Amino acid sequence: MAVITIDFDHTLEFENGGPNMDTINILRNEHVGDTLIIITSRNFSLASMENITNFLEEHRIFVSNIIHTNGHPKVDFCKAMKSVKHFDDDEGELEMCEAVGIKGVNCFNKDIWDKHLKEELE
Repeated sequence: MAVITIDFDHTLEFENGGPNMDTINILRNEHVGDTLIIITSRNFSLASMENITNFLEEHRIFVSNIIHTNGHPKVDFCKAMKSVKHFDDDEGELEMCEAVGIKGVNCFNKDIWDKHLKEELE
């Protein structure tokens, strides 16, 4: 059983509130039995915990912990959790993880991001 860490915003939940099914399907198909931990750069708040928890319950994603880094880089949290793989949409976060031996999985979806930006500008 391995420890897998996962960013939340855009990696699991898109800005419009929809699920990133590409990432969710990878977790469901390739990481059954692994320990899943959410590590988000969000600042801790009860509203954030509720949002994340509700999303996870709705999409039947079972995690052992939810960690808010309050804007700090995730790599130290990933190391502390002994993560072997980290899913994120932020290349900088992934590069830091790779530099310390944690495999990075890029979950950025350009089509969804571009659509979100277009909607924001309209």
